[in-house]
Parts: sequence; structure tokens; C-alpha cells
Amino acid sequence: MLARVQDDRGRAKSYFLTSYSLVLAITIPITICAGEFAPDLVSVLLGPQWQQVAPLLRLLAPTILVFALTDPITWLLYSRGMIDRSFRISMVFAPVVIAGYVIGLPFGPKGVALGYSSAIVLSIVPRIAWGIHGTGISLRDLGRAASGPLISGAIAVPVGLVLQSLPAPSLSPLIRLSLDSAILLGTYAVTLLYVLRQKAFYFGLLRTIFKPQNGAVAA
Repeated sequence: MLARVQDDRGRAKSYFLTSYSLVLAITIPITICAGEFAPDLVSVLLGPQWQQVAPLLRLLAPTILVFALTDPITWLLYSRGMIDRSFRISMVFAPVVIAGYVIGLPFGPKGVALGYSSAIVLSIVPRIAWGIHGTGISLRDLGRAASGPLISGAIAVPVGLVLQSLPAPSLSPLIRLSLDSAILLGTYAVTLLYVLRQKAFYFGLLRTIFKPQNGAVAA
């Protein structure tokens, strides 16, 4: 879609920022659930014998959000034929990630997970800034596109922490995960769609995606 409208920079910018906002709106609650409900998530998906993996999942959860923030930049570069820049970015930051692994090795699996996650998080701003340089999209543009999902996520985080602190010994991990996730996602959705008044934007976007009209390209 971005490649087809690359000659119309205004339209391409609008499409990209809209897609960017949608990706973040979906990814942020997933990141929060993975970080805060890791023990129950592991029990449900892998079984109670895998509980030692839960702390690693929590340490790695921030990378879910980081990739949601950075990967769309790759779409933009590919659509404009700037594959060489994407390659250079990967080559420059690969040693940073490797360094994170190496630093964490003496501390075992948790150290490696923390080292990797830290390296990915620390590289996010320069990676994005380099990627969008000269594309007509600024950090301010990205900030505006991301503000709604990020604010909603910031409000949902303490809700998840409170839910995790509540005793629920009689509930199975599946039921507890379902209830906690429903409350957290409900808080996130109400904040994003109604408190921040983004309902018209996201519902209109979904209608465009699933019911394209007048030759519009479905995402």
C-alpha cells in the first residue's frame, strides 16, 4: 500500500502514521499482559512445569513494544526503495544487541534476557531517528500517532499491578488470566476510545480495512 502511493508524499505519510497508530494500539495491551500476567500466561500456554520461564517472559516483554515501534519504519524504507538504509541500521545495531547478550551471560538466562531487552530498548530512539531521516516524517509525527495508545497503556499498567496483587487462590490460571486480561483490556479500550476520544478514528479505520470502498486498498 505504501509503495503504491509513494509518489504522493502527503498521502503516504497519512497512511503510514495511521498504520503506525493501529499497530501500537494492538501491541501495547499485549505487551502489558505479557509482562504483568506472565505466570498465568505460561501456565495456560505451556503448563505449570514451565513456571521458571515466567521471569524471562517479563524481562523480554518490553521488546514486544520496541519492535512495534521500530518495525513499521522498515515498511516505510522498503516502500521507498531505501533497503540499503535498513540494512545499515541492522548492521550498526547488531553489535549493540550482541553486547547485551555477552554482558548478561555471566548471570545466566535472566541476565541474557535482561541484557537483550536493555540493548533493544536503549537503541530505540536512534534507530527510529535514523530510519525516518529525510522521509518527511518527524519524531513529533510519530509521537502524535503513538500518544493515544501510550497514554492508555500507562493508565492500564497500574490496573494490572493491582490485579496481580489481589489474592485469588481458588481460581485456576486460565480463569484468573481471562478475568485479569478482560479488566485490563477493558480499561485500556475505554481510555483510548472514550476518554481520549479516539473511537471515531479507530472504528473508521477498521471499517476502511474490512470494507474497502471506491478502490481503497485494504491493509
